[in-house]
Order: sequence, then structure tokens, then C-alpha cells
Amino acid sequence: MKKVFVILMLSSFFFFAACGGDGTTKVINEQISDDSTAETDDSDADTSSDDPENQNDEEEISDSSDSDDDSASETDTTSDDTDSADSADDGDTVDPDVTDTGENVGETRVQDCSDLPANAVYNTVSSIVQSWDGEKWIPSSKTEFNMEGSETECRFKCDVNYGWNGSKCDADTKNVYCDEKPANSEWNDGGLGGTFTQTWNGTSWIPASHAAVYSKTPAECGFVCALGYLWDGSQCETAPTQTVECTGLPPVGAEWNTASSITQSWDGEKWVPESTTGVYNETASSTECRFKCKEHYTWNNSQCIADTKTAPCMNLPTNGQWNTAISITQTWSGTEWQPSTDGVYNKTPSETECRFVCKPNYKWVSSTSKCDPETNIADCTGKPANTVWNGTGKFEQTWNGEVWYPETYEPTYNKTAGTCTYICDTGYSWNGTSCAVASTRTAACQTPLPENTEWNTVDTITQTYDGSDWYPSTISTYNPEPSESECRYKCASGYNWNGSSCGTTQTQTQIVPCTGLPTNAEWNTTDTITQTWDDYLGTWVPSSTGSFNENPSGEQCRFKCKENYGWYNSECVPTIECSVSSDKPCRDSSSGLTWSAKSSGSWSAAISYCSSYTGSGLSGWHLPTIDELRTLILECEGTMSGGNCGVTDSCLSSDCINSACSGCSEDLSGGHSKFGDTDRMWSSSYLQDDLSLMGIYNVYTVDFSYGDVSQGYTANIYDLSPIYRYFRCVK
Repeated sequence: MKKVFVILMLSSFFFFAACGGDGTTKVINEQISDDSTAETDDSDADTSSDDPENQNDEEEISDSSDSDDDSASETDTTSDDTDSADSADDGDTVDPDVTDTGENVGETRVQDCSDLPANAVYNTVSSIVQSWDGEKWIPSSKTEFNMEGSETECRFKCDVNYGWNGSKCDADTKNVYCDEKPANSEWNDGGLGGTFTQTWNGTSWIPASHAAVYSKTPAECGFVCALGYLWDGSQCETAPTQTVECTGLPPVGAEWNTASSITQSWDGEKWVPESTTGVYNETASSTECRFKCKEHYTWNNSQCIADTKTAPCMNLPTNGQWNTAISITQTWSGTEWQPSTDGVYNKTPSETECRFVCKPNYKWVSSTSKCDPETNIADCTGKPANTVWNGTGKFEQTWNGEVWYPETYEPTYNKTAGTCTYICDTGYSWNGTSCAVASTRTAACQTPLPENTEWNTVDTITQTYDGSDWYPSTISTYNPEPSESECRYKCASGYNWNGSSCGTTQTQTQIVPCTGLPTNAEWNTTDTITQTWDDYLGTWVPSSTGSFNENPSGEQCRFKCKENYGWYNSECVPTIECSVSSDKPCRDSSSGLTWSAKSSGSWSAAISYCSSYTGSGLSGWHLPTIDELRTLILECEGTMSGGNCGVTDSCLSSDCINSACSGCSEDLSGGHSKFGDTDRMWSSSYLQDDLSLMGIYNVYTVDFSYGDVSQGYTANIYDLSPIYRYFRCVK
């Protein structure tokens, strides 16, 4: 059946070829297989036909084994051909690559290319050689767009002045200049720059030209009069103008760019430019109200904001260290970068300002703006036997950056009190190299006695030789207190001492200076008084010894405390309240204690230093007990004064230490101290244990970075070297 169908299709093909139809396919290489020839030779049909192709067709039909089936097949084929012809007449597309069939695979033919679009040309050939692959002729004869030329495939490209848009060849366009516009005008063509579009029509570019036209709305080759000119219907003539002030300059960080006023022109309907409100624009203009940000300001789409920058901190003094930042973010203030990068002394840490503190063992001296070395009071050592210190027995050390210097001080014999000076003890005298057992003698007190006096109690004394002099002196002095070791006299019965001699008991007066003015006090109101001798009391009245009284008097010796001092425990103590900025003695009103500035040293040196400390002219200072030191703790309930920590002046054993003594979370900003301290500080309270016999004490301390109460040894238990900590004296 399939073979009959193929034969009928070939018969139809050759029929149309005989009719000479346009675009028909011509077979250029017809091959008849040996098998086909064999079939023809065996056929019983008559070969009277003149057409060998028809003869072959008939032979193939006669070869069919079933004539009825073949006849039906031939009838069906004719019907199919008729339907195909009807379909073609109806305008349906016929694909010659499929409907025109070949006989053998590899058979070739020349086929005209088809479907050339409008405005296109073949690239390179208009017909190609096809080959039958058993189902269709290849390559396809349908033309496709391809800019690369080919002699084997049906390709096309767009003709000159046409361009491919993906589906068809469109006419090209180009922009050319409009005709000249009038003087004093400017293009108003939507940014085309005085050009218009020409399109290729197949023979020429159209439109050939375009006149400039006056148009207030953007249009092709449209123009308007330039600023300051007005259209009169034929030309741009000079327009009326007015000068107006620009408005809307942002209040901060902006300036006009370039004009603060502009000239408006009348365009026949309105003044232009219409707006006098400034707009941000970095391009300078003298005809529009524009502003820009000043130097060191940046536009953020709504305002000019001050610039910022990161800058290193500067001018760190010798022996200072940054507290906390080494660089900061500066913001432009309008005149300068703030905050300043110049370091300032401040004990409160900051990450936004350049602050510094002095290194450990250095202190800030505001008068010189320097970090000067701290000083430490150390015990003098090494005095010879049979001597006593002639003075405090201490010397001052200065921190040299590594150690306290001098580390020791050589003691010397000197009857004048000084640093680490000593004298012979009682019963010993200096022989030039050491204190030996002293020589003694009995000597008479010098005479004569003053008028109206008598010895009080002895007229001879025992003197001791100190290596250069005999002491005490045999010169008599007035003293109403009896003595058997010194030459003293008193007024005889019936006589009274008037300050210089023993006189009669008649009423006497004298003007004497007031005495006993305490440190940090001043007289209120007089520093001299008139005294009268009181025979009954046997003394001059009123007393010349000053007493604290804030009520003024010109007859009694009264004093009051100076400004910023108050009377407390028989002293004028500072009334300046302690704070983080305190760098001299101050008073903590909540506890009534007066505190010194911070120092550092070993535990023994701290005790000695405080016992001899005379800050603000006051005496009686000491290293604080643990109770006193706990009054300085802030923001840590367990260890603050009265908290649950069991370590107190009355409970110093290790059993007194409980969990509350461990303090609170770390605060390096000084929040746990009334002074803003973050150091561990000595107290005078310690535990008694075996190491105390070695001179090492387990001392209670407060670490103000945590507010904890804990123990710490005063020396290294391995080499006995002293441990240094900070401390404050108290009274």
C-alpha cells in the first residue's frame, strides 16, 4: 500500500511538471535501483506507454498482490490528491520540503528559497541544493534571517536602510538638525538638541527637512524664547524683568549657589523662572535660586548635616595615658571640629572625648598641667645602737618610673632634727663615732634668782654629757610646775607672776597676744586682749588661749574656722564634699570622715605616711580601718557600710568572710567609689596568722572596681619584697 501511495505521489509531481508550473522541482539525478528494474522485467504489463515514469508506475501497481486492494488504494490516493488540491486552493500553506517526496535517501534537487519578507534580500543565494532524508528535503527552503552569508542555506538580510526588529525589516531612522531657530531662543524639544527624526521610505529619507516651530510644550523642532525674551508672534523680543530675593535657604549648613536674588522675566503669562524657593543643586547658577551645603556639611536629601570624621587624640602629657579612647569621632560645629582632640585630664573614662589620666604612681598637678611623680613615705633604717630618731624617722621617696627612689636613706647623727637623723638615747653620749654610756655630774643651778622668787624644787641638778654639751642647762627659768631634774623657780609667797616678773598682789592689767589659733582658723575679732590679774584665781583673766566661738568679741580670744572649713572634733576640717574630682582633703558628710588625696606605697609605708600626714594643716590622720574604708563603697549593697559582708572592725577572722564580701559586677568607670577609684586599696585591718611573725600581714583591702572586700598579703611570700597598693588617709 505504501509503495502505491509513493507511486501516485510521484505521478502527481510529474503531471504538474509537464504542465510547466512556476517554482516546480526538477529532478537532476534520477536513479532506479537494481531491485526496481528487476520488478519491471518480471511484470506482465504492456509497455506501450511513451512515458517511462508512468510505465514504472503501472509496473509497481501490477506488482501488487491484491488487485482489489490496489484499486482501492489508487482510488484513495486520487481522493487525497484532490483534497490536497482543494486545500491549496483554499490558501493553506504547503511545505514543499514535506509534500514533495523523493524516492531514495540521499536523492538531491535544486529548490527555490521561499518566504522572503518585505524589504529583505537573499543572503547569499535564492535557491539551494536539497537532499531527501527519507521524510523531508533538507536543508529547509524556508528563508530565515541571518546576517552571515551562506550558499547552502536559505538566508536573508534586511535591504539597505532597513533593520531587523526580531520579526520583520523596519525602515531605518536617523536624527538630523532642524532648520535654524530664531535669535534669542532655545530648543524646547524634550532634550533632542534641535534635531528631528527622518525615516527611509524605500527611495529617500522623509521628511526631507523640518522647520523650527515656537511651542511652549516640548515638541519636535520646538523652541521657546530664552530667559529675558518674549515671543511676539514672529520673533523673541526683550521681555520685562524684575529682581526678587530667593527664599527657603535651610537654616543650618547651607549657602546660596550662586545668587541670593534672581531676575524674573515675563513670558506673556507669568514671571519665569516661577519659583524663588531655593533648591539643592551643586551646579552654580545666577539665574535660579539654588543652594549648596557649606564646607564640612553633606546633603542627605532633606537637609545639610554636619560632617563627621575620626581623629586621633593629641597632646598626651609625659607620664599620662589615655582614658579610654585614643581616637574620637568629631562633628563639624560650623566653625570647628568638636570635641577637641587635645587631651584633657579627667578621671572619668570616656569613649567620645580625648581624656587622659596619669600613669600609676603619678599625680596630676593642675597648676603646672603635668603628671608629676607620686611620693611615698618610707621608714628610715640602720641607725646605730643606743640612739633614737631625731625627727620622724622617715624619708620621702619619689617614683622614677620603675622604683621608689631613693630606695634607702643613710641615717646620720645630728642634734638638729632632719631626715633620718638620730641622737643618742638617754644615758648615752656621742663620742664622734657612736653613742657610748654618758658621763654625769651634779651641778648647781645658776644664781642669783630674780627678785621675789624661790627655787621650785631643787637648786642642784644632775647633768649628762652628750658629747659636746652638758644637759639640761643650769640656767633657771620661771615655771610654776615643780621639777627635780631642771632648774626652775616660782614667785615667793605674796607675789604673783605678771608675765615677766613676780610683783605685788595689787590690781594689774596687761595687753597680751591671743594664742592657740588652730590650723585653718582665724581670730574673731581681735588677736590681742587686755588681761587683769585675779588674786583669787591667781591668774590673768580672761585667758589668752583662743577658743572656738562664731560670735565676734573684742575682749576675749575667740576664733572661727576659715571659709570652706568647719569645726569638728576640736579642729577646723574641710567642708568641701568628697567627689570624683577631689584632689585634696575633703569631708564625707554621710560618715563625718575627712579623707586625703590618693597615694600609693607598701602597707607599712602607708601606715607611717598617714600617721605623720598633715594635709590641710591637720594632724591625727591614720590609715583607714576596714569599716572606715567601706564607707566609700557605692552601688554594691553587700559591701557598702552596713551591708551583709561580715568583715568589720569587730570581726576580722577568716570566718567573717561570706559571699556578700565578693562584691558586684565590674565597673571600670568608678561607679563603686565616692572618689571614682577603681584601684585595690589598703586598710589598717588585718588577720593574725603565722606569717605575721615574718613581718607579712594578711590585710583586708577593698577593690573598688568590683566593690569587693578581700585579703591580700603585704609582701611577696617568696622573696619578702613589699607589695604596693593605693591608699587614702582618714581622720
